[in-house]
Order: sequence, then structure tokens, then C-alpha cells
Amino acid sequence: MKKSRKNMALEGKAQGSCLKKWEAVANKQKSSGLAHLAEKWPSSLVARRLVSDFTGGLMSEKYLANLDSLGLGPSRVKVGRLVAYRVIDLIAWLEGRMEPISEDR
Repeated sequence: MKKSRKNMALEGKAQGSCLKKWEAVANKQKSSGLAHLAEKWPSSLVARRLVSDFTGGLMSEKYLANLDSLGLGPSRVKVGRLVAYRVIDLIAWLEGRMEPISEDR
């Protein structure tokens, strides 16, 4: 069965729009990095003692305290006696420390 030019053009447009949608989703995922963590966190600050919860166990409170003492941690704020991090600063710092794992072994 032969397709008309109109049908072929419509199919091409549909495939193009699907492809654009998938590309937009992929680009959003690439650009967001760890930004999804901010959406799930209930506050704009993360207490140092809760960093392990925030990162899913990737980083401990003590490790971050050690990095802070060396000046290598994210920018921090003090709330009374507690040390905390702004969510956006912590995410930016974490993204700066991320590196892809090479598949070459």
C-alpha cells in the first residue's frame, strides 16, 4: 500500500516531535545533576548532622567536618551552635566533586 505525501509528512512530524520530547527529557536529566535532591528536601538548609541523609549515605558528618576544617568543604552557615549548608551550595559543591567512572579497565 502506497502512502500519500501528506501521510508521510504527518508521520515525519510525529516522529520529529517525539524525538524532540525525548531529547528534552534527556537534556533535563543531564543538566539537573543533583538538583532533584533540592526538590525532595523540606528546607533550604541542611544541618551538618543530616548530610548523610541528604546524600543517601555518600558523605558522613565527620568527613564533611574534616573537609571544612581544611577549607575544602562547601560554604557553610552557623545557626546558633550548629553548622548548616544551604541546599543550593551543597548541591553545587557535590556536583563539582563528581566525576564519571571510566568504562576502560
